[in-house]
Amino acid sequence: MAWEPLVLGPAAAVASLAAWQRAAQWSDRKRLPAPGRLVRTAAGHRLHVWEQAGDGQGPLAVFEAGLAASSLSWTLVRRHWSGPSLTYDRAGL
Repeated sequence: MAWEPLVLGPAAAVASLAAWQRAAQWSDRKRLPAPGRLVRTAAGHRLHVWEQAGDGQGPLAVFEAGLAASSLSWTLVRRHWSGPSLTYDRAGL
């Protein structure tokens, strides 16, 4: 039919781009691991947690990434915080 190339061409392009994106994400995770560790929640989600012992003095500071940010947004603040701290990304981000 005349419409098949119009449908199959873009569908094949989308499928190949999705496969390329998936491979690139896998490669990036191996080359550029996030600081901290991944913790499984009770619901089965993975939560990125980044702990810093500090000098052991003072209260524990908990930094939460907000909206579209990640825990890396707190890097500059954490450098100046001498006490223990915990930074995490919200589940699903």
